[in-house]
Amino acid sequence: MFVGVEIRQSNAQAKAAAYQSIGTATAAIIDARAHDPAFAELWLKDPVDMTAVEWQQLSQKFTALARLGEMILLQIDQGVLD
Repeated sequence: MFVGVEIRQSNAQAKAAAYQSIGTATAAIIDARAHDPAFAELWLKDPVDMTAVEWQQLSQKFTALARLGEMILLQIDQGVLD
């Protein structure tokens, strides 16, 4: 019985840590966007006027967001998150 309670507490701690990590990563992405005037300018730019470098920058920003989504899905798949 003791081992069962310990496992349940350990799982709850892992879940809490996962949620905290997701929250921190999401906040970091939002904060980076909010304080990056170049990104705001790029976001508002007409896609036809964007250079290859600007497309790459935009792609990297969205890759970071996709990575966060992937991390969440992996944790759900592994049973860490519901």
